[in-house]
Amino acid sequence: MDEKEKKIQLLKLDELASLLFIGAILISIFLTQNQINKYEEKPYYETYKIELGNRLFVLGIIISFLYISIENYEIAKNENKDLKPFILQIIASVITLIAGLITLYIVYYNRTIDEADIENPEV
Repeated sequence: MDEKEKKIQLLKLDELASLLFIGAILISIFLTQNQINKYEEKPYYETYKIELGNRLFVLGIIISFLYISIENYEIAKNENKDLKPFILQIIASVITLIAGLITLYIVYYNRTIDEADIENPEV
């Protein structure tokens, strides 16, 4: 596969990951509204599994963005471009991955604590 085709594939993957991230945000909005309903004593759902699943889903998206960053770095390296912006993007992706792992841990660790204490953290 040549560089141009690889760039197109990476852009399509980026587009898909971005759309999936929008889906994760919509799920987070549902979870937040559900929490509001709980405190307003309206019907609500127990959502631990949804929260955990959404965090795992977001973690997968973050990993795909990290992959895209690494692949773009490799392409830039092969094209003898300035690598600093690509290195910074990889660092940002790694930091986001760490934040995603921490958020996942918080949801898992606090599964028996009132959700208001960990109110739907976002990455």
